[in-house]
Amino acid sequence: MLAGMNPAAGSFIQSPNYANASDTFSTSRQYSSNIECVWEIRSLPDFHLEFNFNARFDLEESANCSNDFLLFEEKQLEFVEGDREVEKWKVLKRLCGHKTPGQIVSSTNVVRVTFRTNEKVVGDGFSVQFKQACGGLFQEEKGTITSPRYNEGAYSNELSCLYRIERSPHEYISVTFEDFDLEYHSSCIFDRVFIYSGGSHQNKSTPRSGPFCGNSLPPAVSALGALEVQFKSDYYFNKRGFKFSYAVTSCGGNITAGGGSSSGGGTIVGPEIPPNFGYKTCVWRITAPEVGNSVAVRITALELANEHCRSECCNYLKVYDSAYLNYQHTSQLGYLCADDHQDLTFKSSGNDLSIVFRQGVLEAADKAASFRLVYWSTPGPKAGCGGTVVLSAGSGGPSRDGGQEVGVITSPDVDGDSNYEPNLSCLWSVKGGDSATSILQLEFERFDVEAGTNDSTARCDNDWLDVLDGTTMHAPLLARLCGSGIVPEKLQSSGESLLLHFVSNDNNVTGHGFRLRYSALNQTCGGKDFSKREEYIQ
Repeated sequence: MLAGMNPAAGSFIQSPNYANASDTFSTSRQYSSNIECVWEIRSLPDFHLEFNFNARFDLEESANCSNDFLLFEEKQLEFVEGDREVEKWKVLKRLCGHKTPGQIVSSTNVVRVTFRTNEKVVGDGFSVQFKQACGGLFQEEKGTITSPRYNEGAYSNELSCLYRIERSPHEYISVTFEDFDLEYHSSCIFDRVFIYSGGSHQNKSTPRSGPFCGNSLPPAVSALGALEVQFKSDYYFNKRGFKFSYAVTSCGGNITAGGGSSSGGGTIVGPEIPPNFGYKTCVWRITAPEVGNSVAVRITALELANEHCRSECCNYLKVYDSAYLNYQHTSQLGYLCADDHQDLTFKSSGNDLSIVFRQGVLEAADKAASFRLVYWSTPGPKAGCGGTVVLSAGSGGPSRDGGQEVGVITSPDVDGDSNYEPNLSCLWSVKGGDSATSILQLEFERFDVEAGTNDSTARCDNDWLDVLDGTTMHAPLLARLCGSGIVPEKLQSSGESLLLHFVSNDNNVTGHGFRLRYSALNQTCGGKDFSKREEYIQ
């Protein structure tokens, strides 16, 4: 017989004449010889089916279950020539004997169960409960996953879905959300999505991103070996849901940076390659699609496990200022070998950069090297956020005013709303004139930058402008400036170079920014001794 069934809570199928819990098992309650029963069970789209055996299981035992058997198959669609769909039944499990089977989980929403007996030995039979559930295990090289009833326009209430994507321990899984619309709450306490990178959600040490809700796309995430997306909804308010795609690469990959802040970009979780695995090099090429934008990378965790390394650096992380690597000619932004580089931020001069991770052979290591970083697309020098200025006669850049070279630097205003953007990291390098006696002078025309906290020991800790007396971030700090109301005093360098670093956080509280004029002055004798100054402008 063939029966079509819709799963509901407590649904079950059982062999003919099966004894219930209140009955006594006897020969009169055994299944018959030479029968075939077929059930086709169909869940809602975007759900799968779960089968659990919680009662006596007793079928004739035989090699390969060739006599009496219980067969589970799931319906799959395959594409053949001309993108034509062909239905195929894939075997999930073929059962017989007397041992209670474990849970059976389908990956599709249609399962066929076949019970067949021959003319010889019979038994007590089986009873199996089934239900529809969301989520599932995905092991293909790529795929697209949607929330339940996504194509119908709204997910259901009280869902708890776990989508686990699993590959070999040395393959990378990348997940990118294409659509996202969940009930919004500032803390995402109603409907929400979590992403677990590299392990199980049941393991508290597994790195977790989220919760995510509302209609902003979660960041792209890459992880080694396994990745889980957990979705939960409450009993009220339904939205469209989500759609994401996943792809598998052996190590590294090409990535497009999204967002406009570190919270809206993506995450890369480095490989935890076992010690003694051998040499392994992973390269990620990250590109910012927006015209004028750069790629920013922030290292948030770093454990390179070089304690037992015989050479200077068995394991390392390098950041290059281009996605197209020519190691002799590509500028290196960072070379990280120790574990004390967390929260470092690097930024490309163009619209792309590369991350290179290398794992060497560690014969005595008891742990693997690992790292975690976030990346995002952010305004770059072409959008007015940073750059290099060289004050020299006839440069076509700075103009001359009364015999002095002068130029203007302003904070970025990419969207034209008269305010600077959040989550900026702009670096201007200003170099003096031809004379070895040149110094630089900064004169502010306006200044309106988000002030720091009320704690006097933590002023200028939201947004700020650093002025450094030299060419690197380790140069003496002339001033850290924030606030509004009073234009800062003139600042002068002790030599022919200054570095300006403008930073804004991601809290979306900004101001009109700043505008300053810089000029090169000749100093014929003497010198200056500058000490660090922090100005909190009331």
